[in-house]
Amino acid sequence: MAKEKVMTVEDAVGLIKDGDNVAFGGVLMNMKPIALMWEIIRQQKRDLTVTILTGNFGLDAMIGMDCVKALNTIYVGFEQLGFAPNFQRRAQEGTLHVNEFTEMQFFWAMRAAEMGVPYLPCRSGLGSELLDVNPYLSEIEFEGERLVAVKAIHPDVTIIHSMVGDHYGNIQLENLKTYMEDSIARSVKDGGKVIVSVEKLVDTEYIYRNPKNTILNNFEVDAVVEVPYGAHPGMVPHLYFNDMAFQMNFSDILKKERRLQRFFEKKIFPHKTRKDYLEAFNLKLGPWWEERT
Repeated sequence: MAKEKVMTVEDAVGLIKDGDNVAFGGVLMNMKPIALMWEIIRQQKRDLTVTILTGNFGLDAMIGMDCVKALNTIYVGFEQLGFAPNFQRRAQEGTLHVNEFTEMQFFWAMRAAEMGVPYLPCRSGLGSELLDVNPYLSEIEFEGERLVAVKAIHPDVTIIHSMVGDHYGNIQLENLKTYMEDSIARSVKDGGKVIVSVEKLVDTEYIYRNPKNTILNNFEVDAVVEVPYGAHPGMVPHLYFNDMAFQMNFSDILKKERRLQRFFEKKIFPHKTRKDYLEAFNLKLGPWWEERT
């Protein structure tokens, strides 16, 4: 019989050790496990290597709060709201080590790990300086053709956000294609941990009624956490949009480390339950939550 995998946010983040390589799902402001990022900051995790396709507010806050020492990514920024100030400053200072990838290279690093192969070849970035500075990239020749070999990245912990999951760790997206969430989750090293936050926990029977929506099976997941509005102040398509007022205010706060510390101490850490968080930011659970059992 399958084992129940439900954990609190605190216990799930407690699976992360200082110095771990932690991979996050999501793209830009979409489907990022922000609630778990906030908890990583609250628990003061240190010396993390973060592997993330595109970093946003959550990552820049983690950098500003001294959680991150190294980064594998293609981009960190706030789209229309500009640069990520802590990422930019620490990268320029040399206190944050950054391995930059093209988008295709990042996909291949995750897919190679998922497939259990040491690397995958591509043409992306061929002839660029990325091959000189990124240890995951090297040039190879195959049948007279020059290619880029992208080494697999095996994180110690992978964290994604999704729409629904049951108590046993079967995870689903509805009316939305996965943007590498499944590959990122499966890139975890042997013996590593896969953590999934979901908007709502549902009965297993609900999962069985909608099998085509399943992106991860229970044997692939170590912890599932119910976190309504878990990507806030970002978005989950079809459920809620970006909280632009929050994002605009927070993008300014991130520029000053003391303001950032005060923000978490006054606005985030005092909320003991998710209900408290939702009420504090006036976030309402609509029919979508009520219709799913």
